[in-house]
Amino acid sequence: MYICNEKTIKMRKTIAIIAIMIGAAALHVQAQTYESMPRQPKETFSQKVKRGVKETFSLIQQDAHPTGVHQRWDTYVIPKVGVNLTQITSMGGNPMVTPSAGVTIEMFPLKNLAIDMDITFTHQGTKNVDHTMTYTREDGSTYSETTRGYDYSLHYMNIAYLVRWYPNEKLPLSVYTGLHLARCYSAHAKYDGSKSNIRSRIHHGDMAIPIGVSYEWKQWMGDLRFNFSPRKLPKTDQSKAIMGDARNMMLSLTVGYKIQVF
Repeated sequence: MYICNEKTIKMRKTIAIIAIMIGAAALHVQAQTYESMPRQPKETFSQKVKRGVKETFSLIQQDAHPTGVHQRWDTYVIPKVGVNLTQITSMGGNPMVTPSAGVTIEMFPLKNLAIDMDITFTHQGTKNVDHTMTYTREDGSTYSETTRGYDYSLHYMNIAYLVRWYPNEKLPLSVYTGLHLARCYSAHAKYDGSKSNIRSRIHHGDMAIPIGVSYEWKQWMGDLRFNFSPRKLPKTDQSKAIMGDARNMMLSLTVGYKIQVF
């Protein structure tokens, strides 16, 4: 019995040694194969972003040939980005060039008439405003002081309800108007490196009647829009004395990418 066990142990050792040798040989071959393979260069962050954008566009790319005629109930989603030329009127400042971004949902109840809901985030305001304040001395006389170089920066979330008309069946051009509603979530006045929060001094809500025109090529859509708000910005007596009859005014240029979902 002892002799049988010893033979068995020797056989097991032999099998184990053979298995280890085979495994080592396999690992050596695998390592040589890996080393002989051409190594791919490591992607930079910008290359990864470009590749991601390219892959995203390949997924949403459609064979679009836009005209002024659509099927009833065609529905599109249009992400967009753009720039604004914005100014606060009645303050004598200079316009600001600011960014905007958002998305539009467009649906066609008629073949050449669309109804849109437009959601955007915009940065509005004006810069280089001079303020002149008049003060009264104890003897009843008055004097004025002027401070120069105020910048006003307002951030809005906007929702617009638009009616868009395509007047020519062969031309993918539309004109539109509607109702623009806005909510201010950040407002600051900047002067000489300091910044003060003025959101509590202005009306948080705003509205405008937009007038615009758009043109389409393939899935791209260029849009030019003008907004003028009839509502005065200042709310408190102090802000009314400083800002007067200030109102928002904005000219927007955006580029969107139309994706048909229905």
